[in-house]
Formats: sequence, structure tokens, C-alpha cells
Amino acid sequence: QWWILDLVRRPGRFFAVGDVNQSIFGFRYAAPEQFEAFQKSVAESGGEIDRLEHNYRSRPEILQVVETITTRPSCPGVIPHRLISAREFPPAEGPFVEIQRIDSDDDEAEALWIARRLRELHGTLLVGDPPRPVTFSDMAILARTKAPFEDLESALQQAGIPCTMDRGKNFFFEQEILDLTNCLRVMANPADEIGLF
Repeated sequence: QWWILDLVRRPGRFFAVGDVNQSIFGFRYAAPEQFEAFQKSVAESGGEIDRLEHNYRSRPEILQVVETITTRPSCPGVIPHRLISAREFPPAEGPFVEIQRIDSDDDEAEALWIARRLRELHGTLLVGDPPRPVTFSDMAILARTKAPFEDLESALQQAGIPCTMDRGKNFFFEQEILDLTNCLRVMANPADEIGLF
């Protein structure tokens, strides 16, 4: 993929955004070494590297927890970097992070636990400025893959929690990727009328 990008871009005309720490998830076979090699090549060619350390969404207490977790020696592939809260937040009492461990491979049991915990937090946790009881519309469940969505949706319905599922978009269905793929099809086979269309 880098090779193809290098062939189609003009020299000195490339802008990339990436985080070496995201590569631990293995999205599209990404590896920390790929990010490090690319960053090194940019630096060696005189390109500019801008580190995005300022966070405008999270309280300092949350960023401190993230830094603490990701700087442990048991996090191979994670490169420590500072996370700076760049926004003023109203005073609040913690805890700001709750860590739960579920010893089960049962996605349904985990989804039921999540629904139960959200039901417990509803109306009791204070959020906002001025502080007010949390509502279900303040809550979000983020999942690494689409796999647990069915169990989550069922568990939330059982708990009487209104929900909307946003399963996200597949990278390969983005218009730019479809256009590039069809362009490559026509280059490989000029008679590919569907790709050309």
C-alpha cells in the first residue's frame, strides 16, 4: 500500500495521520514497526512530524489513567507519550474511570452485565455543568468489532434501555476507495466497462 501511494503522489505532497499505538489492534495487519519506519523516512526526507498531544475531550484524570495503563511494561508495542488535557472542565468529584473485569467468554453474559450497570448508573451519576443526573442519551458503548452488537442490543432492550446502533462504515465502502479500486480494475483490464462506469 505504501508502494502504491508513493507511485501516485507527487514528491513532497503527502499528508498522513497515524498513531503507532493504534497498530496494536492489528487493523489491516498494521504493526508498530510500519509506523516507526514511515515516521523515520519522513524525518530523513526533511518532512515535518507534528505530535498531537493535546486532548480537548477528556478530563485530566481520565488521561492520567490512560497514561498509567499504557506505560506498563506489559503493553508491548505501545509507545508512551504525553496526553495533555487542553480544555477547562468544571470541578467534579470522582471516580472518573471505572474498571470492571468480566471473566467470561460469553458475549451474551457480558452484554447483560453492561446493560445492568448502565441501568444502575442512570439517574445516579452526575454529569455536566451544572451537574445533573445522567440520562441514557449521555451514554455510549464502544466496541472494537461489530460482533457484540446483536447481544448488546438484545440486553439493552431487556433492560428497558432505549438505544440506537451505529455500526460504522467499512473502509472499503468509502467513495474514494471505491473510485481507486475501480480505477485499478480499468488499468488492469481496459475492457472492464463496469469498473469504468
